[in-house]
Amino acid sequence: METSSATNEIGASDALRSRLEEQVRHLRRQLEELQDNTLHHARHAARTADRTVQDHPYAAIGVAAAAGLLLGFLLARR
Repeated sequence: METSSATNEIGASDALRSRLEEQVRHLRRQLEELQDNTLHHARHAARTADRTVQDHPYAAIGVAAAAGLLLGFLLARR
């Protein structure tokens, strides 16, 4: 009797291990897809920002200066 219950426990742990391994594989695939999508969107945003700065350099300088001033005021208040 002890042998069959030990065999059942081993079988149950093997089944659990298989399910967990499959879940890990699935999560890794999802993470890789998320990483690929994020990288694609980041590259697209960088190309768009670069194109905008090249098309409107003075506006980009103005926005950067305004952001710097705002950040400077906020940090100085601390």
